[in-house]
Amino acid sequence: GYHGYDRENEVDKKMVKKNYKMIMCFVLGMIVSGVGVYAAVTLPSSEVSYNNSTSGMNSTTVQAAIDELYTKAKNSSGSSSSGSNNIVKAYIYNSSSCTTGNESGCQATTCYQNKAANSCAPGTIIDYKVNNTTQVRFHVLHDDGAVMTLQSQAATTTSSWSSGSNGEQYNNKYGPLNALPALEKATTDWTNVQQQTYSIGDGSTTLGYSGCSSYNTCSTNRYSLNKTGVRARMITVKEASQLGCTNSANSCPAWLSNSLDSSSYTHMKYWTMSTDTDTKMSMGAAYSTWYPNVYTISYNRSVSTDMQINGLEIRAVVVISK
Repeated sequence: GYHGYDRENEVDKKMVKKNYKMIMCFVLGMIVSGVGVYAAVTLPSSEVSYNNSTSGMNSTTVQAAIDELYTKAKNSSGSSSSGSNNIVKAYIYNSSSCTTGNESGCQATTCYQNKAANSCAPGTIIDYKVNNTTQVRFHVLHDDGAVMTLQSQAATTTSSWSSGSNGEQYNNKYGPLNALPALEKATTDWTNVQQQTYSIGDGSTTLGYSGCSSYNTCSTNRYSLNKTGVRARMITVKEASQLGCTNSANSCPAWLSNSLDSSSYTHMKYWTMSTDTDTKMSMGAAYSTWYPNVYTISYNRSVSTDMQINGLEIRAVVVISK
């Protein structure tokens, strides 16, 4: 009986050696397609060998090679931290029939499956799983090909723009000391969006200049900062201008002002990253210096300014892979 089993096992080994390529292709295909066949695959012997000179792997047996392939496939095609795997639904934005994604006339789109830039038009509505339990509705700000930059359709949080404890508490040379930390805290668990590293405060940095003399002229710095590994930021005046926004009512596309409420001061506007360049607060000797206001996107679909001390909406700008 023992010798009979030995001969049977040797026959199995020979068959595996002869057909290992076919077996491996089959198993890898099942793994990648998510069938989960791996747990049921056990070869007659872990000592069955094959030539790995052209495979690029370290394994020297078929079983070990399948183990290695399984690990690689799981790491590369398992749960994705960003990208189209987390897009639940996308809709074509239409200023008359689909402005929020809730209208009956909304048409679904798969534009995000196209890796070419501008495949998804600005305003495209994206329902996205920012983590395993939370879904947020966004609009596309710009589609850069491999990645898209989105802005949340509604407020992510609310906060004043800056603060302090002395006579310079409203000086925006310190930047959005309240707004950005509030936003970063609110999005810290948005693990399915890309981590962003960006800078603002110089024409050559990621976001350019921080100070704008008008809705379409940003060539001055009022503050500078660098951020690394954050999940979200705020929109800039330059980005809003590129979408058509001016300081005139109804200039911005309607989707930029979705859900803003003129009856509530806090929800009447939301902050941008950009400040103006020529506002002077006259609040006594302690304030006798330049304290530029901050640009906002208003309910009336225009770019306007507001004091940094007021609490307003903050909408998350995130980056995802296609």
